[in-house]
Amino acid sequence: EYAWNLPTPDPSPPANLNTIAGIVEFTLKQKQGEIDNPLDPTNPLHIQYVLGDIFHSNPVVLNAPANFDYYAKDLYWNTPLCGADLPTTQLRGPQISYDWFSNKNLCRRVMLLVGSDDGQLHAFDAGIFRGTDCKLALPATLVSRDPTIADNDGLDGKYDFGSGKELFSFIPAAQMPLVKELSQVSSLTDQYGIDNSARVGDVFIDPVLDVTGNPTCQDRQWRTVVLGTYREGGAGVFALDVTQPDIIDNSNNVPTPLGGAATGYVPSCINGGPSCGPLPYPSLLWEFKDTSDEDGVGGADEAESWSRPIIGRIQVCNGACDQPNEPEDRYVAIFGGGLPENPVNSAADEAGNWLYMVDIETGRIIYKRGGDGVIVGSVPADITGVDVNVDGYVDTLYFGTTAGYVYKVELGDGPFELGVDGRIQDPT
Repeated sequence: EYAWNLPTPDPSPPANLNTIAGIVEFTLKQKQGEIDNPLDPTNPLHIQYVLGDIFHSNPVVLNAPANFDYYAKDLYWNTPLCGADLPTTQLRGPQISYDWFSNKNLCRRVMLLVGSDDGQLHAFDAGIFRGTDCKLALPATLVSRDPTIADNDGLDGKYDFGSGKELFSFIPAAQMPLVKELSQVSSLTDQYGIDNSARVGDVFIDPVLDVTGNPTCQDRQWRTVVLGTYREGGAGVFALDVTQPDIIDNSNNVPTPLGGAATGYVPSCINGGPSCGPLPYPSLLWEFKDTSDEDGVGGADEAESWSRPIIGRIQVCNGACDQPNEPEDRYVAIFGGGLPENPVNSAADEAGNWLYMVDIETGRIIYKRGGDGVIVGSVPADITGVDVNVDGYVDTLYFGTTAGYVYKVELGDGPFELGVDGRIQDPT
């Protein structure tokens, strides 16, 4: 139906390619428009712009990995993984250690992420390390895993202030219809695109799933992800891998943009390569949209995605949780079902009255609860996750609804057994 779904392999109808080229050209070019002039209503202001309006999306800064809790625990260097014992696990190398991951990416460039109503998530250059040495003096236990990760003379260099230039923009498939529509209108519109703030976090996942969409436990490693939603721009969540923008010089641990470490700014991993890890920068992990009607009310369970996902860690078992080293950590995006397009802010809202956990590794639902008679009112606000016993796992959730209810969900300590549908069951 939309240009993005038109077949393009040879031989492709020229009209399809021309339509797509026109949409891309409009999206990238400088545009002109008129807005109301509050000082002189009869004389509108003429403006030029490239970006769509930025309304509810607060800019988010992405820099070096710095999760203090993960660093203090040095996940997962001292944790048996994938059913193996600890010595076998450590043979996988230092990449399983968050401390190694944090120090390896110590001088990762600073980026500014913001969504706009042109249907794009924009990333801007906000600072690049300019120097000749990005290694710290580190404990011997960490250096013994990788001698190239540290030295004794400290950093030599500093970050610049960034150029403000755009590094990339990402258009989710869910926003393709909007992008096409915007290329065909003759005046400014008040439609919504990526109208919510992004969420950034570090997770331990397999970044490259197999052909069936399943992870390989032994290939899990630390990655940095961005989660995005749309607010009034529609239903859904997307996840991007933004771990490594630039090739890192192992001799000094300094990331090197295209054009050189002294003056370049274009990410050198934009097209991937053997020095960029398993994925190019950035890479789409998945897009999620729930069109199911599990409570049978006659419409999709998920509404417009107002609720920004939080990132939590839980423990699950693919079996009965009765074998040594069987439980494994999963990193989940936790969010509410959102707000219907035409809400009434009462129990009559039959969409969005759900609580979701989506596996950040696969983009699949790992826990879902709510629906008619279970959660009263929609859930457009962010979920609050709490680690009551301070063991590193989220065990309690709080959220409010448009019908004036506040809910508490006690997940418990886990690990949780996964059912045949790949979901954990309702906590008792």
